[in-house]
Amino acid sequence: MLDPVSAMAIATSAYNVLKKGIEVGRELEDMGGQLGTWFGAIVDVKAADEEAADPPLFRKMFAKSSVEQEAIENLMRRKKIEQQERELREMIVYRFGVDPYRDWE
Repeated sequence: MLDPVSAMAIATSAYNVLKKGIEVGRELEDMGGQLGTWFGAIVDVKAADEEAADPPLFRKMFAKSSVEQEAIENLMRRKKIEQQERELREMIVYRFGVDPYRDWE
């Protein structure tokens, strides 16, 4: 599992490639690798978010400020992921129809 900052950077990079590919008319099948990269990075970000929501006791006691800061940063990453997912869904549905997106879910 990657750290959440690196995972978010990878997700954003993959998202930008996907967005550009859809804009220039590439087929969704041709971008499967980028979709996989995006999903994999999202899984890592969400795992870090879940860990930050329930940190180990020693982190709660000895690193309280960093736990709170990490929770805020994870919230911001989660909102960015939601935005990327919403935009990808809209682009895919607009360009390819609703069926490919349903298959994706």
